[in-house]
Amino acid sequence: MRKFTEKQKEIYNEINIIIWSDWNPIGLNINDSPNEYEGYLNQLFSLKINGADKVKIAEYLFKT
Repeated sequence: MRKFTEKQKEIYNEINIIIWSDWNPIGLNINDSPNEYEGYLNQLFSLKINGADKVKIAEYLFKT
């Protein structure tokens, strides 16, 4: 398993917070399953650390 740098851990955690609190397309609240969108997290993280811009990330989220 790959080890993340501290900066990568920070980015991963920030993405997780964003998809839960801001994206949240099915409208779950904080008391629902916080792992609901975990399946998207790795792909979003990969896009980000590989230099995807906000348009590419938005396209992925839109398709999802």
